[in-house]
Amino acid sequence: MDEFLTALGAIRGLYLLEEYPASKLTTFEIGGPIAYVLYPQSIPALVKTLRVCHLFGIPWRVIGRGSNLLARDEGYAGAWIMTEGCNRVRFCGCHAEAECGISLAALTEECAARGLGGLENLWGIPGTLGGACVMNAGAFGTRICDLVQAVNVYDPVLDRHSVLGFDACLFGYRESVFQHDPLVVTGVSLRLANSRTDLVRSHMDRVGRKREASQPLEYPSAGSVFRRPAGAYAGRLIQEAGLSGYRIGGAAVSEKHAGFIVNLGGASAKNVRDLIGHIQKAVYQRSGILLKTELIEE
Repeated sequence: MDEFLTALGAIRGLYLLEEYPASKLTTFEIGGPIAYVLYPQSIPALVKTLRVCHLFGIPWRVIGRGSNLLARDEGYAGAWIMTEGCNRVRFCGCHAEAECGISLAALTEECAARGLGGLENLWGIPGTLGGACVMNAGAFGTRICDLVQAVNVYDPVLDRHSVLGFDACLFGYRESVFQHDPLVVTGVSLRLANSRTDLVRSHMDRVGRKREASQPLEYPSAGSVFRRPAGAYAGRLIQEAGLSGYRIGGAAVSEKHAGFIVNLGGASAKNVRDLIGHIQKAVYQRSGILLKTELIEE
């Protein structure tokens, strides 16, 4: 791997960690060592990093803030490419052009400072803009696709940049084309709404209080584990199955919101997977509904 590391070292604005635990890179605080953790500090550095990984046949994953992710206990014998350094944003009137690694929190703050609304309901989601587009993240009636005009992508197989219009993104409930095609989101064009800074911040405060009141923010988690089934709520189905507080190892169903699995300390990915399977079986036996996860496993 000396040639691989030499090629990475030639990329300006790239930082490298070796054999670094995924538990320190994910909000679940779970996961074994990642062979290479790469931090490009710009979109050009991100693209060059992807090219090098592709050239040397190194498996890779592009990671935002690891907020919807269950990393494997045995780790990953490849590269995690962390996008947090790709966080620039430009505003023009009610439009924003933002890089993939900007956090939703930072972007919402930037919008609020300019009196621009639209993102307030996503305040508190601990992910990046790129990750939000991949998952079509949403909360309190707003989805990121409600604001997206176009998405800049890079195809590491074809070594090609392109811009996808809204229709080409194939957004659905926790769905997008980016979950199925080998495309890396590099930037997003957003349409925002004129507002006032005080109104935007007031809305953000209300959303923050709702989250604190209804979600187990005091424990490591990956957010809502299950997709909402048609005509029902996953958390309510889990609660009605008597599983609030149910625990396997260090992983437990939150007593505050049964749609969350929390890490009470020392939870493994196996604990979480076993708990998910137990929940799915119990809910299906009681209601006939098979819960599907929205959690990404790496």
